[in-house]
Amino acid sequence: MDSEGLTSFKIDVHKGDFIKLETRLLGIHNVYNILAAVAIAHELGVDRDNIFIAIRQLKPVPHRLNLKKLDTGIFILDDAFNSNPKGAASAIDVLCNLKGNRKIVITPGMVELGSLEIQENRKFGQAMSKCVDYVILVGISVQTEAILEGLTSEGYSEDKIYSAKNFSDANQHCQAMLNRGDIVLYENDLPDTYNT
Repeated sequence: MDSEGLTSFKIDVHKGDFIKLETRLLGIHNVYNILAAVAIAHELGVDRDNIFIAIRQLKPVPHRLNLKKLDTGIFILDDAFNSNPKGAASAIDVLCNLKGNRKIVITPGMVELGSLEIQENRKFGQAMSKCVDYVILVGISVQTEAILEGLTSEGYSEDKIYSAKNFSDANQHCQAMLNRGDIVLYENDLPDTYNT
């Protein structure tokens, strides 16, 4: 991935003849999906150049792991539509692989996971501890407490964690600390009225 939000990968089109492709879709899971689509299109006889043009023109679904560069030089990695364990892991993987200044996550955690909710939010915190420079937890809930446990279990400093009352508080806190080149991941965007 580059700082413009392009994912590059190579495919072997014929016995060692590799072609580099680029897409605006982020994450290895999207590369796998594209490779499957390429194989099917090839089997159906679609012209190779048309396949590659289509890949370049793919656009991310709004709020589903798309990268935006603001005029201020700040990058927003928007994965706010919904969150689940695989999606959150992919978002953290993408964030870890982006080149930038500081990496910041704003999240209320993952909900509606049944008996796995605490465990999965704890894992999410552990994953963030590997490359995230600052975490803003939204609300005080079972989910954010589990994320906090996951972060601190990996030795993550509580000085790099802020517990916001709501998304407005989270955004104000984040904006006050941002510098050019910082990357902010919004992982899930529960309304403030959501009750667990």
